[in-house]
Amino acid sequence: DYCMLQAETDDFLNPTVQTCFEKENGYTTKDTCENKKRYKMKMCAHLAGLGRYNSNAKVCFKDKTFIPPTVKNDGV
Repeated sequence: DYCMLQAETDDFLNPTVQTCFEKENGYTTKDTCENKKRYKMKMCAHLAGLGRYNSNAKVCFKDKTFIPPTVKNDGV
């Protein structure tokens, strides 16, 4: 979801998404709580950079209702 957010697409096969996924070791990254926190903060930093959450990644990270855009929009 992080890579699709970065590429602004819900197409997992998009070349930009695939490059990001490989760079982030997506095929070997374990589904752990720590990794979920890491990628939530990365997504929040991206969204804060776009001016959302009052440009504050920590506000986004603490938002328990936060749903990544691809999941929220029924992508993939």
